[in-house]
Amino acid sequence: MKWREEVGYDSVKFWEVPQGLKDLLPEQIIGFDHANSPVVLTLFGKWDIKKVVQESGQGMALRCKWKTFESLKETMRNHRTPENIPVTQVCFINDLEGLSFRQLALPVLRAMSEYGRQFEANFPEIMKTNVVINAPWFFPMVFKCFAPFLSQKTMSKVHVFGKNREEWSTFLNEIIPHYVLPTMYGGSNDISL
Repeated sequence: MKWREEVGYDSVKFWEVPQGLKDLLPEQIIGFDHANSPVVLTLFGKWDIKKVVQESGQGMALRCKWKTFESLKETMRNHRTPENIPVTQVCFINDLEGLSFRQLALPVLRAMSEYGRQFEANFPEIMKTNVVINAPWFFPMVFKCFAPFLSQKTMSKVHVFGKNREEWSTFLNEIIPHYVLPTMYGGSNDISL
């Protein structure tokens, strides 16, 4: 409860992410998996998180993520699994294609560490699975910012793939319907971000 007050979480549902930030942080719900859980595609490799943190501050970057979580909770509110169980978890796809080492300034790494800490403390069960694709060579270093704050249970839900399209597309096709996956990932969804 204290955290919600400190970050103003309860007001985030009434807040609109400024268009300039939306453009710098592309992500979108692209559909639902086989169990009716929302699937969120984040083009993290196209994020300009460095610019967001430098110009708007760490708090604003985190507020954008909390807005996403609040929207996801609203999206799940009336969804049920095929077994008629309320949907409470989300599938995340994080595409790191284009992520450059220059994005990893110290303030960005601090923001990422803080995100990992706050996520684990307040939202660990919202993650059904997190598929990271097109991970660059330096991703293990970036992931170390999150790892100390994540439980073993949360870590077990994270699946990291490099640039081998065959490996990650096989995995994605097992958990996400073909019609939900965007065409750029081998599906038939012509959605654009």
